[in-house]
Amino acid sequence: MHWREASEQIAAIHSQVLRSELSPAFRAAPTAATAALATLLMAYQLWIALPSDDLSFAWQWLALAVGALLICASDLLYRWTRATRDERRRFAQALTQLSPALLVGAALTGDQLLRADLGNLPALWTAHFGVALWAARQYLPRGMTKVATFYLLGALGLLVLGDLALPARSLAMGALFGCGQAASALYLHRHYQSQRGNLR
Repeated sequence: MHWREASEQIAAIHSQVLRSELSPAFRAAPTAATAALATLLMAYQLWIALPSDDLSFAWQWLALAVGALLICASDLLYRWTRATRDERRRFAQALTQLSPALLVGAALTGDQLLRADLGNLPALWTAHFGVALWAARQYLPRGMTKVATFYLLGALGLLVLGDLALPARSLAMGALFGCGQAASALYLHRHYQSQRGNLR
């Protein structure tokens, strides 16, 4: 009985240590904002002004990516100035894990644009985003592993389907990033709500 109680206490301590290592770099509100942006752009492309060609489609989604990056970076910078030393360490750890996949994705996107080979850009973006989340999963709430897997499966599906027509491409991008970022925001919100509950 004593061994069972001791092992349960050790497991509880281990779980608490893991939770304390989760990075506060990611918040639900800016993540939800990126989901809304993806959904709005999909709706705009499908029902108001479908892009005239592949290049127009690519630049619209790249503009959205830059906007989403600015939203998240602004939130992170605001909290960085108010963070403790330990929180800044965890910020840096998570961003270090995310960065390689995102930078490679950006470089490959540039290469695809220069080659005017744009049909598989949605698969490339989705795959690299999923890889980035998977790499940083140690510093994210547990449910984010499901989100990373969702992006990777989405990328695989896009590769299997091949070069989609522009309306289908818009729908795929909006559905993947709208749902993926909304789910991320939900997991982040639940995580920080549970943290607040544990502090009471």
